[in-house]
Amino acid sequence: MCIRDSMKRAFVFAFAALLSIGAFAQEELPTFQLFDKNDNPVADGATLVLTEGEKLGEFQIPSGLYLKNNSDDTQGVGIDVKLVSIDNGSFFCCFPNNCQTISSPGVYEDYNSPATMDAGEERNLQTEWIPSNYGSCTAELQFKVFNLEKQDVFGTIIYSPSDFKEYGPKVTLHFVYADPTSVDGIRDNTNTTVVARYNANGMSVKSEVKGLNIIRLSNGKTIKQIKK
Repeated sequence: MCIRDSMKRAFVFAFAALLSIGAFAQEELPTFQLFDKNDNPVADGATLVLTEGEKLGEFQIPSGLYLKNNSDDTQGVGIDVKLVSIDNGSFFCCFPNNCQTISSPGVYEDYNSPATMDAGEERNLQTEWIPSNYGSCTAELQFKVFNLEKQDVFGTIIYSPSDFKEYGPKVTLHFVYADPTSVDGIRDNTNTTVVARYNANGMSVKSEVKGLNIIRLSNGKTIKQIKK
């Protein structure tokens, strides 16, 4: 009886484990998922520090991000932009479809008109800061999911975004265009304090780390320091 009971308990445990694995495997992905330029998933609520610029007519620092529709259906998508701060230049975004440039801090709901994304579709954000001088720019992007309205246009089914459904992922972009000669910039003003510090991967750190340190100052400036 003891052996039989032990075998029964083992079977029940194994069956429960299989159910658990099955439930985990069937866990639903978020409707939309952000990825960086290297195809790495970006966590919801993440803050990214962007310092790599490029010359495309004019100097700009791109986000390199793209959004993917993980669902099996066409989805309506939109975006709210909160321009937290901008030292100079302009913030530019062409997502989902239309393009718009802003240069004043503020909250811009439905920044561009909502659009549709097909199942599995990936779409570049085409979002960058175009600085006119050294400094920084911080923007919060809140993605939104919209219900779809179905229309029959001369026998062709067309879907268009209708009312708001739910919020999707959110990300904060902190663009930095640093003067490479200002490594010792903190010492130039004794009244200036450090308010935030990031490593080369954009992760917040409490103290200096070996290698690149990106430092935000209380006077609004951002500088780089190299610690050997």
